[in-house]
Amino acid sequence: MSRPCRIAVDLLGAELPAADLLNGATDALKQHPNCELTFICDQRTLNESVSSSQRIIHCEHWVREQDTLREVLSERRTSSMHIGMHLLKEAAVDGFVSVGSTGALMALGRFLLHTPQGIDRPAVIKEFDGRQRSFWMLDLGANIVRKPSTLHQFARLGMAYASQVGKVKKPRVALLNIGIEERKGPALLRDAAEMLEQTRKLDFVGFVEPNRIFDDIADVVVTDGYAGNIALKSVEGTVNFIRDEFLNELAEDSDDDAAKLVRKSARKRFRRLMKKLDSQRHNGASFVGLNRVVVKSHNSTTEAGMTAAVDQAVREVELRVPDKIEKFFNKE
Repeated sequence: MSRPCRIAVDLLGAELPAADLLNGATDALKQHPNCELTFICDQRTLNESVSSSQRIIHCEHWVREQDTLREVLSERRTSSMHIGMHLLKEAAVDGFVSVGSTGALMALGRFLLHTPQGIDRPAVIKEFDGRQRSFWMLDLGANIVRKPSTLHQFARLGMAYASQVGKVKKPRVALLNIGIEERKGPALLRDAAEMLEQTRKLDFVGFVEPNRIFDDIADVVVTDGYAGNIALKSVEGTVNFIRDEFLNELAEDSDDDAAKLVRKSARKRFRRLMKKLDSQRHNGASFVGLNRVVVKSHNSTTEAGMTAAVDQAVREVELRVPDKIEKFFNKE
């Protein structure tokens, strides 16, 4: 981009103090010096270490998880999420990162922004490292699906993302299910599978079970927001459990020099692996299907997680992801 990439960051509603998250977001500028950040937060909570040169929009209100759709769309117009989304709609910024409610982000995105022709709603998509190569899964929390046609739309959005952003020539698409047999799972999934099988431009490979999603069976794994969010959090929780248990084992005392050397080597290798798998370093899931870049961050994110979320937003802006998705659907 000839001008700086401009990202708005909503810091309200997170578990960590806004000042810490601001520091984490600012760390992303080390990799993206041609970027300008605008922070939306309660300026009174920022400590003296925050530079006066930071762009701050003072706000004291945020969308809460218990807020109804009506409150999100109309009665919370002074919220940090509303402010960020309006900056995005008016092209005052190029991307928006929020620690707020996923459902509220989806609702505001549909209300204020546009989706490609034939797509009713955006979905949360995230890239994962598989055994052999990356794959993408959606939806991860924005939508409770009741119609097979919605899963069909998610499959098309995932195919568009994998092909246009991931450069996969012919993405293989699978539906997340409890088994691979045709009659397994609820009618919603079986009906969606029939629709996908009849879509000529889509390489549908059938159902995939949760324990096989990392096995290079599909490039795009499609599910609804409820099951997808459970799958995501189960993966993250399992990784954290294994990390803690393994480090506890390595911490056991021993006077044996050989055992000490083995533990030292194992600890180094394991920490390198955990760094690769650390969910905070991969924090930030994208709303695919909107005409602007919107990235959802965990509200329990750390400073490193906020760095990753901002990095995700900058990369999507630089890659012009919404434009590529739009062009993909225009060619269909």
